[in-house]
Amino acid sequence: MKVTYIYQDGVLVETENASLIFNYSQGKMPRISKDKPLFVFISGSIADNYNQDIFHWGAKNDNVYYVVANDNIKNKKFRFRFFYNHIIEKETLKKILFTDPDQTYKYHGLTIKTLDTCDGNRGCAFLVKVGKETVFHAGHLNEWSWPNMKEEKIAEAVRDYHKEVNKIADTPIDAAFLILNPSQEEMYAKGFDYFMRKCNVREVYPIHFKDDRKIISFLLQDPISEPYRDKIRMTPDYTF
Repeated sequence: MKVTYIYQDGVLVETENASLIFNYSQGKMPRISKDKPLFVFISGSIADNYNQDIFHWGAKNDNVYYVVANDNIKNKKFRFRFFYNHIIEKETLKKILFTDPDQTYKYHGLTIKTLDTCDGNRGCAFLVKVGKETVFHAGHLNEWSWPNMKEEKIAEAVRDYHKEVNKIADTPIDAAFLILNPSQEEMYAKGFDYFMRKCNVREVYPIHFKDDRKIISFLLQDPISEPYRDKIRMTPDYTF
């Protein structure tokens, strides 16, 4: 399995059987093999989760499929609404699987389990079984607690996040893509840490840090990461 970090939440995962691209919004797109199917995942309709250009790929290549969180995306007053109703080619529309949280889907050889992203938008985190490998992309799923947040709100964020993560605690995961958000300040790794201590993860790749890559180095030096530090992946170009 080869992993390429693109930008923010965008990653490309290449396996023996398929290529998976998650939440591509911007950045240099790697060259993707046309010899195996490409699955494009979108965890929600916010700007960090997708780039409209991706929907043209399906009209040019029969081997491209889409998995899109059905967070009322066709009805919201987001930029996607007009785009979906008027611009996406018919060839692409036929290849979009809309997903809801807490469901399991079989789709062109993949098994996809969805979790709620706990942000109030009914977006989806994706647990994907492809061939012999299992990949988890958190999308916008995180323990969204912040300094100066009221205690009851923090407790709610913790409860909701733990509830979702616990649903997949017994599933072996080969590669997990988890949020590491510098703007949460001292709470930057609370969600990341809980997931790594609770779940059976072979390798973990931080996402959601935009250009602030030093947050990964900070985590590697933070005592909190000691139990799973050897599983955290980081190189200068973030390609493995």
